Amino acid sequence: MGQEGVALRVGGVPEHFNLPWKDAAEVSDKFVFVDVPEGSGRMVSGLLSGEFDAIVVLTECVVAEIEKRAPIKLIGTYVASPLLWGVHVNPAAHISATDDLRGKVFGVSRYGSGSHVMASVMAEMRGWNKDRAVGSQSTESMHFKVCHNFAGLRDALAKNDIDVFLWEKFMTKPFHDAKDCALITIDTVPTPWPCFVVAMRADASPESVRTAEESLSLALLHAKEFCDDQTRSASAERIAQTFKLSPEDAAAWLQQVAYAEAENPSVSHDVLEQSRKALLSAGVLEHETAANSLSLANYFFES
Repeated sequence: MGQEGVALRVGGVPEHFNLPWKDAAEVSDKFVFVDVPEGSGRMVSGLLSGEFDAIVVLTECVVAEIEKRAPIKLIGTYVASPLLWGVHVNPAAHISATDDLRGKVFGVSRYGSGSHVMASVMAEMRGWNKDRAVGSQSTESMHFKVCHNFAGLRDALAKNDIDVFLWEKFMTKPFHDAKDCALITIDTVPTPWPCFVVAMRADASPESVRTAEESLSLALLHAKEFCDDQTRSASAERIAQTFKLSPEDAAAWLQQVAYAEAENPSVSHDVLEQSRKALLSAGVLEHETAANSLSLANYFFES
């Protein structure tokens, strides 16, 4: 239990990654898992407002918030493998190459979300950010439009209000494969770091922190069973049915995902430094607002 015996409210996206959290919640009275379809930006705001006690959040998003002095601390790593961000466009636009997107409008769920951060990281990787003014969200080579959630992004793409958006590759597959072909995926951008961590507000009580650590360990034990050779086929079938994926896509996702070890889900200092440097280079963080160097005291609770 968290503070005063109240179950922690753990927020996370309703995607395949978090099925082990839902399994763990069914056997624990220490936390409840709350679906947050809007993604990491929404989770961060909910965490800071007290709506959630802990969040299962994209690494790059929470690093950006901590570097901007948000009162957030890390509990541990949840998913150790990269996230595969698909680059999605309207098939009617006849865009076939990522470099054709330079100067286009990128849909994002909100500023600071994974869809925003990774679009900026992709632009930096492709050398598009040279004309970015300090403090500017947009550049001559990319512009952003907030669309709130996955449904909003798909709707904006269909209406040509945006030209492209980034979203997890496998979660978009049912729309890619649909007969009306609402979108096509022209590229994949993997995060250069483990994709999901668990975070709490910096003012969380020691009891709540311990509960969050125990809950993460329990979720990771369920993740180990979820990916075990003995249960892999049943897990793939469950993913396919729950998220309307083909059995082949569900099996492919399960084959490439890697969860942290329950015994040691610590967040690597190298991962934090790598994320921080990438965010600075991409313009998501400004040198004027970020710390001069990585300060671990900003990231972790005192032991």
